[in-house]
Amino acid sequence: MRFDTSNPVGTIVAVGPRRADGSPMGVAVGERVLFSRYAGNNMDDHGFPDHILMRVEDVLCVDERHA
Repeated sequence: MRFDTSNPVGTIVAVGPRRADGSPMGVAVGERVLFSRYAGNNMDDHGFPDHILMRVEDVLCVDERHA
């Protein structure tokens, strides 16, 4: 997910195939989402500046105006 540090809003850039229990993820690549400011792990040290890795449970809502 690419994100803006001033806002807990980001755009999904990759999604896994399914949740651990086999159910669908509930988000799709390209969707803009609102998430908790403290959600996920910063990926700067792994060569992906301005990206975070997070669980789908940390997504608070999908902004359907930009879907």
